[in-house]
Amino acid sequence: MNYLRVYTGPDGQTHFEDVEVPTVQRELWGGIPPFDVAQPIPVSSVILLRYPEQATREPGWHIAPRRQFVIFNKDVEMEVSDGQRRHVSAGNPVLVEDMTGKGHNTRALVEGDALILFLPLVE
Repeated sequence: MNYLRVYTGPDGQTHFEDVEVPTVQRELWGGIPPFDVAQPIPVSSVILLRYPEQATREPGWHIAPRRQFVIFNKDVEMEVSDGQRRHVSAGNPVLVEDMTGKGHNTRALVEGDALILFLPLVE
């Protein structure tokens, strides 16, 4: 299991990193095959945001307001200031930590409003 991390490096540029999450197999219910379970990650709250379609096409460069996981309900393309772009499928978590520098840009790849789930990390 993994997630995409967006962070500002020592060079002041925003970068991507694929982070592998360690898991253990655990039987949660009898008669169902075991699940891969990761250690809990403490979050401070859950924030739901509906992003209007016109803003999802080209929202512009921005930094993260805090360290948080972001989960989109539609496929997006994320671009970081070092020039890399990544396709992020709907439902896949992204840890954004680029609170300085130029930041990142996120474009929706499907028409319509976007629902975004923010999970700020406990600091």
